[in-house]
Amino acid sequence: MTKKILDASRMRRGDIILTSSNNKISKAIRVMTSSEVSHAALWIDNGFIIDAVKEGVFSSNPERLAFDLSDCVYVLRLKESLSDERLDKIIRYAQDQIGSRYSIKEAILTKLTKPPATRKQFCSRLVAQAYSQAGVFVSREPDYCKPSDILESQLFSYVENPTKEISEEFLTSYNEALPAIKNNMDYSTQQVLKKVREIDNSIETLNDVNLFLLNNRNRDEEIYSIYIKSKYCEVYKIELGRHPWRYIPGQIDTVANSNKEEIIDYYKKTCGPESDILKRYTKKLRFYEKIHETTKLKTFLLLKQLYKTLVDNERIRLKIARDWAKRNCIE
Repeated sequence: MTKKILDASRMRRGDIILTSSNNKISKAIRVMTSSEVSHAALWIDNGFIIDAVKEGVFSSNPERLAFDLSDCVYVLRLKESLSDERLDKIIRYAQDQIGSRYSIKEAILTKLTKPPATRKQFCSRLVAQAYSQAGVFVSREPDYCKPSDILESQLFSYVENPTKEISEEFLTSYNEALPAIKNNMDYSTQQVLKKVREIDNSIETLNDVNLFLLNNRNRDEEIYSIYIKSKYCEVYKIELGRHPWRYIPGQIDTVANSNKEEIIDYYKKTCGPESDILKRYTKKLRFYEKIHETTKLKTFLLLKQLYKTLVDNERIRLKIARDWAKRNCIE
């Protein structure tokens, strides 16, 4: 059976993906919101999306998302050209929400009486709030934005042919090669937040954990232990194990000999203008360096060391990819 997936070559940072399917939840949302779409997601850097699903806010590989050919899939792009600074605000906000809990109740209330919004998320709220950080209001009420509000907004234009067809057999084999969700940093983030919420249930994000720790420094050992037990600071090792050629000089040539096109695609994604992983890691490193210097807390030292490792690894990865491209005259 043929499926369709998002065509990464057609996507840009900040694009909004609107979808629907024939499952019960999708049908219920469409009925409640009087819309042909039931879900919204945000395309971020390096070919990942962020969205709010019933398990919470996650980033994911869009190539895992397969749609039936009959499913609605729209990609919307802001007509206004945003500066990198404003676009970064949208992406950063969405990234900072990873780990937040999902509010089914508030998602349903988008069409009904609306009480004061909580800090929990649902799909279209996440997208609308992210855009509001850059001064772009896709809805009069970002806290209760519906997928249909985004679809009907005059601020966006449709991206043509945003999907490509793929065989279900190929998709199955491809997904089996991808790391399981329990190997994902977002999963570890959820585990950290789940345990910290046993201490303070108002916490939604890792930024909240930082603030909690600043105000409750006597809980440092406890929070440190939660990070250690979750293996949050070890998730990066999975990538090193799966793709050592990205980090060990010389190995990329061996891989390229058997599949050069795959390496060219990898290089373009890694070193292209849409990738800002190094900038993001560096910003986090500077933050934890400063906050550890001020507080001397064990947890902040742990996170400082983590981001130092991530920055170093990313610099190595970029250098190996760029050196290979230069040797092979790839632009």
